[in-house]
Amino acid sequence: MIQSLKDEFPAYLVKETDLPNDFHVLKYTWRWWKTTATDLPSWSAAVEKLVLVKPSSAAAERVLLLLVTMFGDQ
Repeated sequence: MIQSLKDEFPAYLVKETDLPNDFHVLKYTWRWWKTTATDLPSWSAAVEKLVLVKPSSAAAERVLLLLVTMFGDQ
């Protein structure tokens, strides 16, 4: 996967110079990646996997709960 990203990197640099002005809007960002997927399949797949990751604070909350349990609320 890393090698394919490296191989596609020059093409990515060319494509990213043509980003639309509204790229910061999520729906346009996603549309750009979908239309670019044929030219940058590895980059598009990596972005798709990253977008699907749901951020969560559950792990940090569990650690804080353990610390409070072990040392009390200080």
